Amino acid sequence: MRRLAVLALFLAAAGCVDNSASVRIFGLCFPPTPSDSGACSYPAKCSALMLGALVFDPASTSPDGPLIWPVQVDNQRDPTTDASAGRTETATAWITGFEVEYQGAVSGSVSVAAPEAQPVLPGGSTVVLVPIVPPGVVVPAGGAIGANVKAKGHYGDGSFFVTGGLDVQATAGTVTYTCTGTTTTIVGVCPQSGQTGVPLCK
Repeated sequence: MRRLAVLALFLAAAGCVDNSASVRIFGLCFPPTPSDSGACSYPAKCSALMLGALVFDPASTSPDGPLIWPVQVDNQRDPTTDASAGRTETATAWITGFEVEYQGAVSGSVSVAAPEAQPVLPGGSTVVLVPIVPPGVVVPAGGAIGANVKAKGHYGDGSFFVTGGLDVQATAGTVTYTCTGTTTTIVGVCPQSGQTGVPLCK
């Protein structure tokens, strides 16, 4: 599982450009069904979008935080060079972290580093797990929050970007999963147990 570290410092404004028109957060993905081993695998694009508020257990001890979610990020820039010739593609967007600003039961903002830089090729997309509520953000039981999520990073040419924001609604509460028929054992949940997700029952 990917690990996410909360950073104390925000990305400096100097050197950043508004690239919400070139790199964008497209939306929340509807999570996949876990594999037989309980693992979650995400394609480059959402197979469907997730609508409505999310629910998560505020007492979750997940090392990635009590609420993470797959999000599709698009790079709308055109290619700038022939990568097949061995040249560096300067229009590739590398996602290095996220900024999350809260309203409701929690206020303020956090900056979170990605465990590793995630490339988004020009004209392409990728799905990344975003810490909507990372470790260290305490939401009271029953509390409802609005989270505005932005991705940040740099292009292959070294210039920085911060995307426009995506608004996410979530509530801290009790999460239950339902199995039907004789399959009553849950072997996995995507994105993770303890929050809104898709279970695999056996």
